[in-house]
Amino acid sequence: DNYWGDDFVWNVDKNGDPCLFSRYKIIGILTIGNPVARFKEKDIFEITRICFMPEFNPLKDGFELPSKFVKDSINQFSEDYKWKKIITYIHADQKGKYLEFAGFKRDKEIIYSKNFKGWNNRPNRRKANLKSKIRYIKEQS
Repeated sequence: DNYWGDDFVWNVDKNGDPCLFSRYKIIGILTIGNPVARFKEKDIFEITRICFMPEFNPLKDGFELPSKFVKDSINQFSEDYKWKKIITYIHADQKGKYLEFAGFKRDKEIIYSKNFKGWNNRPNRRKANLKSKIRYIKEQS
């Protein structure tokens, strides 16, 4: 079944995977999946990717739109999935104001050691970006 909201369409693709897309101006993409890191708690999901289109300019277009995009995506996700927490990471040099406006709280900074290799210990992998990251968490209210 399709869900037609004011701004976004919630649908299931031919593989049965949920997807959300814009009926209007596309500003970016957002994917939610299982966390990359392991957690002891159940019902934790991770926003694995948030990408905004290069022409989207939050200084000109406003910060409200990205936070609404994140909030609406999570609201639609919540209709099909039970969750306690949703986490996401951004690089320490990025601003996370749109995440805060969407209800996320800054949790902690992840700093990699000089000896950390990330995925580089596997063949045919690109060199990972090992800059410090900030973890944000949104808890179910």
